[in-house]
Amino acid sequence: MTNEYLKQIKSICGKWNSRLLILIIPAVQTDLAEAFFKDSKSYVQEQYPALMNELEQECIVFPAQKELYYAPPDGHLNNKGHKTAAEFIRSKIISATLP
Repeated sequence: MTNEYLKQIKSICGKWNSRLLILIIPAVQTDLAEAFFKDSKSYVQEQYPALMNELEQECIVFPAQKELYYAPPDGHLNNKGHKTAAEFIRSKIISATLP
């Protein structure tokens, strides 16, 4: 169902001449495996095919590192992780708006 909602959002963005960017933040307990670090986009496509279906061009994967998360069982981004994510998102928005 999530994929269908994202496609609807993409359609609305298109009507308003906007671009949809979907940021995927990997889960520290499950996604930060060796395969993720080799090719994060392929890893996400393989692990979450229903989410990525027809949205590959809109998805960007946060270049996560274990030190950007609180230790399990928490697993959320820590302060450095939030700062890094914000800077990453900012750079993607700026590059998406440049001609």
